[in-house]
Amino acid sequence: MRILGLFMFLIVSQTVLSLTLSESQNLLFQQNKDIAVIEAQISQDKAAVSEAWSAFQPTVALRGQYGYQSEVQTLELPTPIPSITTRRDMGDHDKTEWGADIQIPLFTGLGRYYNVKSRDAFLQSEQMNLEAIKNSLSFRLGQLFFALELATQRTQTQEALIRQFVQYRDQTVEQHNAGVVAATRVSEAEARLATAKAERVAMADQIDSLRLEIGQLIGRPDTVMVFDFANAAPDSAESARLMNSRGARDRPEMAAYDCSSRLLEYRKKGLTSQLLPTLSASAGLRYGNPGLSLSSDEFMSWQVAGLSLNWTVYDGMKTLYQKRQVEQSLVVTRLRKEKESEQWTKALSQARLKWIQANDQLKAARLAESASEEYASDLKNGLDAGTVTSLEYLNALSGLAQARWMVHQARFQVNSAALAIRYASGTPLRF
Repeated sequence: MRILGLFMFLIVSQTVLSLTLSESQNLLFQQNKDIAVIEAQISQDKAAVSEAWSAFQPTVALRGQYGYQSEVQTLELPTPIPSITTRRDMGDHDKTEWGADIQIPLFTGLGRYYNVKSRDAFLQSEQMNLEAIKNSLSFRLGQLFFALELATQRTQTQEALIRQFVQYRDQTVEQHNAGVVAATRVSEAEARLATAKAERVAMADQIDSLRLEIGQLIGRPDTVMVFDFANAAPDSAESARLMNSRGARDRPEMAAYDCSSRLLEYRKKGLTSQLLPTLSASAGLRYGNPGLSLSSDEFMSWQVAGLSLNWTVYDGMKTLYQKRQVEQSLVVTRLRKEKESEQWTKALSQARLKWIQANDQLKAARLAESASEEYASDLKNGLDAGTVTSLEYLNALSGLAQARWMVHQARFQVNSAALAIRYASGTPLRF
């Protein structure tokens, strides 16, 4: 019993998180793993851009060297006496040297510049991809949120119908006990009530499934959440304004393609720069025992300086074929952009059409709801007066519930279409 009591206490004391659509989106941006991966990639790309800029800086290196040889170098000098030579040692057994060098690239054929520009273009492409994935996940979140709102409204409508069925069942039982109606009327009321309750259970399962999916999307799968649907619907005025949007040209995916094209152009120019000569200057300070003086083992200091020129005049057509590969990549990127642009333009047209149809459907559903309410009220009066059968009244209640459900469903279609218009037009989705 103590274990059971502790378990129940943990369930009751579990924190319940109340979220609006805007708050859910904030959690999505903070907790979603797909977004976190791209943000980490962007940080890496920023470091790559800084690395490319470092190629413009000189490099400074410290160096040291020590060597020992068992025999020293010697020099034999002839003397005036034939067959007799003088032998002199050159240097010492030890050679020690240390110092510092600085190397400055003077000209690299603009390769460093195009390397920086290409990495910067790749960084911008990743930033556009981040915006695209945020929009995609926000669109999915909005769809789930509106679907959950619809499922909740359907459950509320069903609960209202159940309350009416309970009221009718209780009234029928009283009439049966008074001998006014037959037992079949009671059985009929009980059957309708049981069916409505069974349907409510299925609706509750759907709500739980949608809540779990939202929790997984925003990185809170184990948190008990309730959602506030107030002010979640998209602005109808903005949806009407976006009816004339330019569409796919404003999307971050299209901007990412443009960045990819610029990256390839810079790579192409960078390959061309490899055919140009490179020139670098170097200078250094030395101190040590280099063994430069005959029979000398003294330490000394000296300086070195120089220029280095490198020019590849023939590379077996390697650079040419690399440029051709880049050119074909540019063609592929352009074709992919055109294809995706056509798809988004089509999606925007479909979303606009659905939004118009959904608004017409909502108007018709509201008229049907009003008529069903009036009809159910008339039958209730007729039932009390004995001029209407219970079956007719129950059918009217079911029809009213269906009419209300159609209103909620039409409103869901309007919200979904408005969200689709914003998404397809490339408008940043911020709730």
